[in-house]
Amino acid sequence: MVMLQSIRWRLPLSYAGIALLATLALGTVLLTTLRGYYTQREREYLNRNAEAFSRNIEQFAADGVALKDMQYVLDNHSFIARSRVRLLDSDSKTVLDTGTFTGGDLITIRMESVPTDAVFGSAGGSNSNVVISQGATDVGPVQNTEPIQGPMPAPTYISFFSASGIPAEANLSYWDSISSRPPEIRGRSRSFSLPVGGSPFGYDSDNPDISKNGQHSNEKIIKALYDQDGTLIGYLEVSEGPAFGREIVDSVAQGLISAGAVAIILAAFVGWLISRNISQPLLILTEATSHMADGRLSARVDLKRKDELGVLAHSFNEMAHRVENTVVTLRRFVADAAHELHTPLTALRTNLELAVSETNPHARENFIHRAEAQANRLEHLTNSLLDLARIESGSYQHQAQSVDLTGLMKQINEAYASRAEQAGLTLAIETPKHDIIIEANEPQITRVIDNLLDNALKFTPEDGAITLGLTPQEHDVELWVKDTGIGIPQEDLPNLFNRFYRGHNVAAYPGNGLGLVIIKAIVEEHRGSVSVQSDPSGTCFSVRLPKGAIS
Repeated sequence: MVMLQSIRWRLPLSYAGIALLATLALGTVLLTTLRGYYTQREREYLNRNAEAFSRNIEQFAADGVALKDMQYVLDNHSFIARSRVRLLDSDSKTVLDTGTFTGGDLITIRMESVPTDAVFGSAGGSNSNVVISQGATDVGPVQNTEPIQGPMPAPTYISFFSASGIPAEANLSYWDSISSRPPEIRGRSRSFSLPVGGSPFGYDSDNPDISKNGQHSNEKIIKALYDQDGTLIGYLEVSEGPAFGREIVDSVAQGLISAGAVAIILAAFVGWLISRNISQPLLILTEATSHMADGRLSARVDLKRKDELGVLAHSFNEMAHRVENTVVTLRRFVADAAHELHTPLTALRTNLELAVSETNPHARENFIHRAEAQANRLEHLTNSLLDLARIESGSYQHQAQSVDLTGLMKQINEAYASRAEQAGLTLAIETPKHDIIIEANEPQITRVIDNLLDNALKFTPEDGAITLGLTPQEHDVELWVKDTGIGIPQEDLPNLFNRFYRGHNVAAYPGNGLGLVIIKAIVEEHRGSVSVQSDPSGTCFSVRLPKGAIS
């Protein structure tokens, strides 16, 4: 049962089943067609013989021969047709019956010539007698009284004798006994026997055993018999003819069985090869997923194929890489968050304890203000974490609208102008004269610009300069914030967008290391990118957004 649930075995069995069904369908159609064809040919064969025999019997009846006296005629007809012949009266009762044809494969031919003058006389008149006997039935002399011009050949007597039930010698003796020829006109005679075998297409002298297959056709032909006045005198039935088509159909059926067996075996073998080709990479993928489930996140699939399984393996490796990065990042995030939350919580708790124990009102108020600052720090940190979680979960994905980026940047620049002036900084803006419209989430884009400007104001010393710019491209737009601040060390640039990461030169500045992470998450949610260039003279953050930012 387990074996049938495996694709390694189900596919070969499916191929074998398809081959079996194809063989059965082909065999059914072919055998039905052949059987119908040969049945029709057997009926045509019996019908031709029945028509010829019925005319012959009607002629005998016209000559005054009773139906009950035509046994030899039926015997010879049975031999010729290799079939069973029955003679019925007008009430369909059997008069004569040859029985099922069981053999007989000789036709004996006797040829006899006599002197011409013994037959025609000296007067040169013509009088020829030709007597034809089939089996042991005498057809009788046929008188030719018409004058014949020119020399006359010697008259020839021809007798046909079959070996169906009556020996050839007995038939020849019977011929001699019924012959009325006088001794003086008896000439020399020759006789020979020809082995034959019947078929629906005639006699076959090269295959005399063709009718000895023991099989007979199931078809039957009945012909009505009439006398010269058109009165019904009986019926002739020809049946149980040679079933040569049955041999061919049986041979074809045996061939189909053999060919079908070979086809099924080959199909099963091909199915096994294909299933092996499919199941092997699937087993490799299954093993890799098991390793992943066991916690071994470094598991990868080494499968170099260009088909769908190769694409699946590549997708799995990409997924595994992202899962590993996510889990590692999550673990680092939990550790960093615990650390970041621990510091303000400790300070908050300490200040509250000192405020409770302090008796000096002024000192107590100072401890309370410090505790309040730590509480604000915790609130800002938790809000940032929640916002980052919402952004990464795609909560803002379907909140896109048309945003005039030029107008938005001008509004934000005006809001930060007073802060820059108070800090002794110069704030400039560079935007195109025409409006730049994109599809985006306006609050999130606003937050990106706010965070960039906050960082520029925080890390730029007095008398520095900050520039907010917008540059349209062919398929996207670029907004950037450039400052003349303290810069970012080159060793900090690769980790700049990691959670809680802070540069080596910003320890004296407040922050939680989540601002740039939130910027990157928002930009990537809008299918954009963010980059940074920095040196000791300043830093420039650049954000690229497609004009149709959210689909």
